[in-house]
Amino acid sequence: MTTSKRVQDRSSKKRVHDLEIVTEKWKIVSKVMAVMEVLKWEVDMVITLRNLEQYRNRINLPKPHKISVFLSKSPKLFELYKDQRGVLWCGMTKEAEDLLEEQERLIEEHSDKAVEYVNRCLMMSVDKQLRVDEIAHFRRDFGLPMGFRTKWVHKYPKLFRVVKSGDGEEYLKLVSWKPAWAIIEMATQIVKAEALMNKFNEANVFLFLPMRTKWSAGPLLSSPFISVEECAIEEAGQAMNKDGVLGDHSA
Repeated sequence: MTTSKRVQDRSSKKRVHDLEIVTEKWKIVSKVMAVMEVLKWEVDMVITLRNLEQYRNRINLPKPHKISVFLSKSPKLFELYKDQRGVLWCGMTKEAEDLLEEQERLIEEHSDKAVEYVNRCLMMSVDKQLRVDEIAHFRRDFGLPMGFRTKWVHKYPKLFRVVKSGDGEEYLKLVSWKPAWAIIEMATQIVKAEALMNKFNEANVFLFLPMRTKWSAGPLLSSPFISVEECAIEEAGQAMNKDGVLGDHSA
């Protein structure tokens, strides 16, 4: 197997080949989204490339890679132009602005789920609190908006609130415990299944589940309360009589 870092040069027979391709694509998408978020907070959503250099760590584009070269590879999202003094500027296209608006709309629609994710993490933490910086690191994974630090953390005071430690570090502290969110998904499904079974038992209803068998359903239909063993014996006897294995031994 090659030691190249390019996905195209690796073996196509690897089990994680598809995952590697998605990971490589996400590395590019995350950089593009970081640039778009920087432009979102700028006046008129434009910035000089000299000022954009300050966000290299945030964009995760280390040297010697040039930001201008990276932006030029996405002409449908970013526009590069020079002013009268020869200063190079960067802005977003109309398509990129539409994508940002769509992203904000989707984040707003799924805000309840993002609140649940953050609240679950706080419930699982040792002191029922987490640093705001740690949550911000997974902001995109949780589906949190760009104004997470300034606005979003203060929108749900009944669930969590921002507190400061002695060294001035900001923490998000749990306010109310949600019992429904303390149960894992598998346990929730088990509880639902048990409730369904109890409902059938109270109504005296027999719940027949489908099962694979090697015999026909004839005896089961003729005798609704026949056991599986009796059904198998009856089927075997009918098959042996049909093949002439069991004969008349009265003589």
